Amino acid sequence: MQAAGSGEKGFTGLDPVEVGKRMSIAGINDFGFTQAPKGQYGALVAFRTRKLLQLCEFAVNDFQPELKNERIWYASMGSGQGIADPFLGFIRKTFWQGGMPNLAEGIFAAAWTLKHTIDLNPGGVNGPIHLATLTWVDGKVGERHIAQFLDEGQIAQHLESVAEAERYLADFRTVLGGNKAAPDVPLPPAAAGAAAA
Repeated sequence: MQAAGSGEKGFTGLDPVEVGKRMSIAGINDFGFTQAPKGQYGALVAFRTRKLLQLCEFAVNDFQPELKNERIWYASMGSGQGIADPFLGFIRKTFWQGGMPNLAEGIFAAAWTLKHTIDLNPGGVNGPIHLATLTWVDGKVGERHIAQFLDEGQIAQHLESVAEAERYLADFRTVLGGNKAAPDVPLPPAAAGAAAA
């Protein structure tokens, strides 16, 4: 996507919508060289422009850009999307009704979503989990953005937090009376007659 940028400074001074359009055009043209038909490729791209970090989804069906914002700040794609999207909606409703998560919370949400998707769809999505972040640093050395992969130890810490959250939810059964011996559920009359026969 270097060709979609504007010189050495890339996208930093451009409107985010303009950046999305340029990336879309560059991507469609590039994939066209190998005659890849639309509907076969998509992308999630993070970039910085106008001192803000942006997340842009290029949908698989038409590769058109959709910028994420404070209302819809997450996305998933690929074979696990049908599992990941509802789960992302659930944890957003549970933890972040008032706004977006901070970086550590976002990593936790991504790790939990990936683990959940792998657990439910082992044939389509497999581990190990890989996570990366794009952060903006405004310090003594000047403004810069840093893209980096989390190492195995960092990912393991977040997965331990996920395990702790899952244990907490499992323990919630006691509030519902789930630790008491449950009475036998009576069979419907027709099934009871069949069982007696």
